[in-house]
Order: sequence, then C-alpha cells, then structure tokens
Amino acid sequence: MTELRRLLDVHAPEKEKTITEREDSEWFTTELGKLKSHLRKLERKHKCTGLAIDLEIYESKCCEYELLRESTKKHYYNEAVMDCNGNQGTLFTILNRLLHRSSSSPLPTSESNATLAQNFGDFFLSKITKIQDSLHSPDIISPSNICDIEPLCPAPLEVIEPVTPEDLSKLITAYSIKACPLDPIPARVFKLIYQVLLPVVVQIVNRSLSMGIVPLTLKER
Repeated sequence: MTELRRLLDVHAPEKEKTITEREDSEWFTTELGKLKSHLRKLERKHKCTGLAIDLEIYESKCCEYELLRESTKKHYYNEAVMDCNGNQGTLFTILNRLLHRSSSSPLPTSESNATLAQNFGDFFLSKITKIQDSLHSPDIISPSNICDIEPLCPAPLEVIEPVTPEDLSKLITAYSIKACPLDPIPARVFKLIYQVLLPVVVQIVNRSLSMGIVPLTLKER
C-alpha cells in the first residue's frame, strides 16, 4: 500500500483546484442551460478529434446559442420593465442591474460608529437651528400679509373629474403593499379582494371630492 501510494504521488500527484460557483442570471432559462451543456460537449469533441467538420458544427451551435441568449435576455427585461407599472424605484433597480451598477453606501466614512452617530446628530441639530433662525426672518409670510399675496395660479379649480374604477385599479396595483395596525383590512388582503370592493371605494372617493369632505373615520386611519 505504501509503494502504491508512492507511485501515485510520483505519476499522479494531488493538485488543488479552485472552482468558482456562479449563480445563473434571472433571465437564464433551462433551454439555455441545455444548449450550453451541449456546446461544451461539442467543444471537447473538436479538441479531441481536431476535425474541420467538428469545428464547423461547434461554431454553428455557438451562433445559435448567442442568438437565443440575446433574445431571451431582451424578452425578460422587456417584460420586467412593463411590469413596473410606473414604479420608478423598481425601474431604476432593473436599470442598475442591467448596467451592472452597484449601489454605493450613502453613509460617509468615519473612524468609528460612535463618531458617525455624533456627526449625524450635529448635522441635524445645525439644520434645526437654521430653521429656527429663519422663522424670525422679516421676509417670512405672516397671517397679516398673507391675503396680499397674489395666487400663483389665478384660474380657480371649479370642476373635478370623478374617479373611474379603472383609475383606482391602476393606483392600487401600481404601489407596493404597506400596512398599518389601524387599517380595518390588512393591505395584503385588500389587494387580493379589491375588485369586489372597488365600486364602494370609488363611490366613497367621488363623494368626498364632490362634497369637499373627508369622513372623520377615514382621517383617523
């Protein structure tokens, strides 16, 4: 056994090899994976035989793989952008991922966390002081001269178009789910059944707009 081990160490010594595992992109499909695996087989076959026909088959499959990869990636990001529904935050996240832009930390550099916290505190205290000083400025608007200011938009708002179910449905589906313990219905549940409640919600909104009154119970939410 010792002699066999010695011969193995001489003719087939152990070697360390680092293998980097990379996660597939979100647009990478099973079909692309199978075609990529087939390409590796064709590549090994060409290196083994060296025949021109094997090289021609390999290059043809490479072109097929590149075309499929580009079309799959394009279709995925087109669908992702369309699904944003006007959500700018989600759209910018997709663009940053597509352009390989990593988000840098918004925090400034600091020697320690305690120093960073102190700098934040000093910064906001200075802002509060500036706001307090500006309140004593003679240029600030007071109740006595507020009536003398000309309106920025002289045209009065006399007519408000009623909200349609389609308008309200777009607003509900476009925004992320956020909930509050005071909500009578959890936001996640409401988003699942909002189509049933939509006529009632539309009526409440339009009554509030037409009368210029928001029910007191809704103000407490």
